[in-house]
Amino acid sequence: MGISPTDRADDDFPAVLGNLQQAHIANATISLAWDDIETAPGVFNPDPNFTGIANQVYPMAGLSLTVVLVGIDTTADRRPSDLKSRQWDDPVIIARFRAMQRWVISQLRDVRITAWSIGNEVDALLGNDNAAWRAWRRFFESVAPDARAALPGVAIGSKATTNILTNPVALAAYRELLNDADASMLTYYPSGADYNSAQLPPVAQDFDRALSAYPDKPLRLLECGFCSASVLGSSETKQADFVSAVFQAWDANIGNMPQIDYFAAHDFSPAAVQFFINYYGVSGRNFASWLGSLGLRNWNGTPKASWQRFVTESSARGFR
Repeated sequence: MGISPTDRADDDFPAVLGNLQQAHIANATISLAWDDIETAPGVFNPDPNFTGIANQVYPMAGLSLTVVLVGIDTTADRRPSDLKSRQWDDPVIIARFRAMQRWVISQLRDVRITAWSIGNEVDALLGNDNAAWRAWRRFFESVAPDARAALPGVAIGSKATTNILTNPVALAAYRELLNDADASMLTYYPSGADYNSAQLPPVAQDFDRALSAYPDKPLRLLECGFCSASVLGSSETKQADFVSAVFQAWDANIGNMPQIDYFAAHDFSPAAVQFFINYYGVSGRNFASWLGSLGLRNWNGTPKASWQRFVTESSARGFR
């Protein structure tokens, strides 16, 4: 079990890592965007250099790391601007990504990595476009072997959303991609229409459905969360009950689900919520309320009911 270590109002990141240790968590997550890393063709000069920071911070904290290397980030294309007119399987795209990926791996030489996802929620951008999926699959087939050779024993894959399970075109395309992946990698944020969260989702059935869709591959839920916003019908108690349901459903499927990374440690700040509204191009109070209340702790650093539930559930299972 991991947690995404989102920051809090006092900017005390060591305290955030301390919270993870309090919850008996051994794994954190980091997302790295290609266009932030490659600042000019063949030049890797991110500012700040989160890879170098992660290489110092996480080993000292005793935390391993899920790494998401982003060319596709949900609906956003995060390639360097001079590459965006090319298809994903273009040899120039592949060569540039391979060089960038090698640089990132070299920066994380002291970190124990548990999972390596090439892309984030790729189905949101690829949609029902079979040609786009074929190009992405050829791209993945070309760049995944480098990561696999450099990171022996680490699961290499490409993260999609659980919405893919109800999209036959995307589901078939993702199954093809999994021929070259070590695991199915999904995000899980269950809610009703327009982010309504009045009803707790059937977590056990959802896990069974995700596992049965890709029976030949283990499932890694690299993001998993539920909001606490009262305007969406949820509450801290419902969020806490979701946490318990996740642990209980995981108990029943642990042999086929080696990893769940919970999202997130803290709620986003109002400024961060506004940034993501602009970034994803999604407007409306409901999205803002949903996105801004996914944390197990409040933005001001105080714990929600779901935080204590998380600590209790993880402790009961003998986590670190």
